[in-house]
Amino acid sequence: MRSDNGPLPALQDVARIRRTEIRRQLMGKQLRSFNAVVFTTGCLLIFCSWQLLKLPHRYKPATWNSSRMDGLSTVYATKQEQLRCHLGGLSFNNNEATAIAGQALCKCRQGLLFCSRPNIDDVEDKKAIHVLIASPSKRLVGMMALVNSIYSNTNSSLKFHLVTNDQGANHLSIWMSIPKLRNVKREIIVFNRYWIGGRISLPHRGARWEEFIEPITFARFYLPQLLPDFTGRVIYMDDDCIVKGDIRHLHRTFISKNHIGAFSTLCQEVDDHYSITRGSYGDILNYHNAKVQQLGIPDTTCMLNSGLFVVEMMRWKEYNITDQLEYWADLNSRETVFFEAGDQPVFMIVFHGLFSLVNPYWHVRHLGYRAGGRYPKHFFDEEAHLLHWNGANKPWQNPDQYGSNIWRKYELQDPLGIQTTASNVVKYTE
Repeated sequence: MRSDNGPLPALQDVARIRRTEIRRQLMGKQLRSFNAVVFTTGCLLIFCSWQLLKLPHRYKPATWNSSRMDGLSTVYATKQEQLRCHLGGLSFNNNEATAIAGQALCKCRQGLLFCSRPNIDDVEDKKAIHVLIASPSKRLVGMMALVNSIYSNTNSSLKFHLVTNDQGANHLSIWMSIPKLRNVKREIIVFNRYWIGGRISLPHRGARWEEFIEPITFARFYLPQLLPDFTGRVIYMDDDCIVKGDIRHLHRTFISKNHIGAFSTLCQEVDDHYSITRGSYGDILNYHNAKVQQLGIPDTTCMLNSGLFVVEMMRWKEYNITDQLEYWADLNSRETVFFEAGDQPVFMIVFHGLFSLVNPYWHVRHLGYRAGGRYPKHFFDEEAHLLHWNGANKPWQNPDQYGSNIWRKYELQDPLGIQTTASNVVKYTE
């Protein structure tokens, strides 16, 4: 006899097989969707990695009035803190803008703060003489006198790039807004102290280490970052200089086609004629170091001075000068490559054989080493075009310092009264 439940097992098997088939189809669709997501994500990661690898070569921080700043959000940095800008006690995120005193506008870009006055700097004057000066907040009095001396002694078009730390930007903007300098073309740049990082090392001998380990001392390493869109000729000066001549003559300094820039050395005719102490590479570099020996530079080679130089920015970038400067500074932080701290020993290594000579009358040095005179009065007053108080004694600190009477001609009083002079001695009240 046939059971009523006979055909049910077969029907149950068919249903089970059908359900299994449906599950497999669904799993196949999900797997294909998952694979598509993985593939797309992988492509995006590869593309982003490629972009990051390209970024160090294309990175150009923009000024406030550059349209390229908008829409660029790719970040290349090892620390999040490097992407923030600091101005006094305030901190700004990347791409964040702020207005500061003196009607200057500032923009944070990759941890670097650019400030400019749009009504003056909207259109860059390519015929202008570009001058870059770097100074910490406590020495703005020197920077301002230098700017005044350059501006007062030429009819040429000028563009100043004034670099300071975050504590000095607001102060500098106000100072540059005084009536005499109100129409001077300039931009104020806040130096990113993280660039130099751990490459600063204490001197292995000698003194004045406070000045040599100041991060902004090394701003001259980073000219392509400070002037990202500029490919012409720029003059760099320390803030303890005064210019007595027309700077267009310095700007026209001959630079050989095989050289990057022009520097002065300690063995030029002015030094020889007035018996100024000569200095050689052997006085600074550690010739027991294997890497120094590999350079093949004779220890009798005459030192250059990095407190004033004229360089072609295009050639600087082509030779990757910043990378080379960073390499030797970093190496000296791990082993003794040179005995003195600061930027000059690094410049001596990197620029060896790559510089022409600045006219010695455009870099009269050693004025800060002692209070007494080093040069005859007629030479100092009439022939010298640029004075440099390199050394411990600055003209704003010592009223008896040789040549301080010339420096005082260009002194500009601080509108905030922070760096005031009493008997021509600066008192820092900050």
